[in-house]
Amino acid sequence: NDEKGVRGMKPRALKSARTELGYTQAYMANVLGMCVDSYSKKERGKTAFSDEEKLLLVRTLNLSIQQFNKIFYNGELPVA
Repeated sequence: NDEKGVRGMKPRALKSARTELGYTQAYMANVLGMCVDSYSKKERGKTAFSDEEKLLLVRTLNLSIQQFNKIFYNGELPVA
């Protein structure tokens, strides 16, 4: 049972997607143009990612639409 962050975000699933690629929080913070503490809070679901940040995450982590839907919307987006 995955913990839920802001608006149903699944922090563990996001962390897993990042670590599977060998990326650190520092690397992701740099990609998103923020400090590591800010990224860490967002990854843990304490504060929300902006839509622009979500797009950067999708591109950087090579997330499928299904992974994106699961991580950020608890699988509730209608996906064809």
